[in-house]
This record gives sequence, structure tokens and C-alpha cells, in this order.
Amino acid sequence: MQLDDPFSKTLYASTFFSLSSISMILLNKAVIIVFPYSAMVLMFQNLMTILLLKKSYPNLKFEQQMAINWIPRVCLFCTNTYSSLMSLSYISVPTFTVFRNTQPIVSSLLDYFVRQEVISPLSILFLHVILFGAFIYASNDMYYNFYGIDHVISMSLYSVIVKMSFKNH
Repeated sequence: MQLDDPFSKTLYASTFFSLSSISMILLNKAVIIVFPYSAMVLMFQNLMTILLLKKSYPNLKFEQQMAINWIPRVCLFCTNTYSSLMSLSYISVPTFTVFRNTQPIVSSLLDYFVRQEVISPLSILFLHVILFGAFIYASNDMYYNFYGIDHVISMSLYSVIVKMSFKNH
């Protein structure tokens, strides 16, 4: 498969991202069912990430000031991951996916109010379509609850903070 044109690159990246995301959700759901201690799972995941980074990049340098600057973002990331694991403890994977898909709505609102980013009319239309789909799902799910809403909020905050970080640094 040639990845020379933008469409192929976008299709490849979107497919890979979707498969990775779905795999991670299903894996986390399975882990949480077997080992229901979300904080411990989060700690193990972070430890494995650090070990894999150290093994893959042995010359990676630690800069104390950069680490200090990234502490708020890392805390938001951990909050995001922890809320994801907690949500998966209480809701089904389809419900979790619906919640994740509503995250751009909250992020767009935060972007508008915090970063003064203007949202195009077409984007607003698509965000309404997402919201409408979430309401249809919720009205037809007998076991629907709002345990995943904290994950949507933490994911949105993380998204906006990281965008601000890249703009500022």
C-alpha cells in the first residue's frame, strides 16, 4: 500500500488509531473485570510505559524543569486514564464508546471559552449529530447510567490543556 497521497495517509492513520483505541478499551475492560483495582492498573500501565521508553530510548535524558512543567498535564492524563478505568468498571463497552464520542462536544465548548477558538458552522452541525446519536442510544439502553461522564470531562480538559501546552511551548 502506497502512503504517498494525503487520503491514503489519513485512511491509514485513522484505521490504525481506531484499531488501537478499540483494542485498548477491550483490553482495559477485560483487565478491570479480572482485577478491579483501577489505581493499581493505572500504576502498572505507567510503570510499563516508563520501562518500555527507557528500553527503547536508552539515551533519553531527564530534564527536571521539563518534568516539572509537564506535571499538570501528566496529572490530567492519569486522571483521564483512571476515570476511563473506573467508567469501564460500571458501564458496558458500547456505553463507554458513546461517552467517548461525545467528548468533542465538551472539548469544543472548552476550546471556545478557554482558547477563544471559533467553531465552524459545519462542525457545530456534526457535534449536534453526535449529541443526537448519544441521546438515541441512551433512550434505548435499559442499563444506561452516567458513570462515564467524569471521563468525558477529564478527557476534554486534558485535550484543551495539551493544545494550550503545544501553543505555549
